[in-house]
Amino acid sequence: MKYIYLAFLFFFSFWNVTAQELIDVVTAEVCSCSELKKEKLAGLKDEKLQFELGLCILASYSKHTSEIKSTYGDLLVEKDKMEKFGGDIGIKMATICPDKLLYFAGSMEFDDDDTVVKSNSTIEGKIVEIKIDQFATIVVKDKNGRVHNFLFLNYFDTASLFTNDEIKKNDFISVNYSESEIYDPKNKEFRYYKIISGLEKK
Repeated sequence: MKYIYLAFLFFFSFWNVTAQELIDVVTAEVCSCSELKKEKLAGLKDEKLQFELGLCILASYSKHTSEIKSTYGDLLVEKDKMEKFGGDIGIKMATICPDKLLYFAGSMEFDDDDTVVKSNSTIEGKIVEIKIDQFATIVVKDKNGRVHNFLFLNYFDTASLFTNDEIKKNDFISVNYSESEIYDPKNKEFRYYKIISGLEKK
């Protein structure tokens, strides 16, 4: 019985060390993958850059699937487990390849509460509606016929175009915006909203 206990203790200790070292191995592979892709990554931004990082993580995941499942669970089924795995890689990248982490992080922004904010983008189009509810929303149709809803939440340099009623329905405008994850109390879920950070009348 004593030997069985010692064997179990040895196995548990070995598994625990393996679990701790697993993220080191995966992160090292992700850093190496990123280094090999550095010329390609230099010309990418935002979603495409994040996609390439995802491919590096997926390549390492495919090599260590059973170990990762044992430690984190099934990442392809449980979203929170996938977020935990990605977060652990990000933390470890800060020590193994901080330059790569900063490069990927540069394609995203964070607000004061560490809420993820997707980096700035610009859309041009015609105002089809201005809705005033709890918050003001400017509805814009772009040149491809797609309709976008932009929330007017924060102050920015050209905010007076809206507050002074200098833009109206059917005006053509350029909207600079970021996407922020905000809780929707009506649907009881977090959703990404386009938040206006700049306006220009055409």
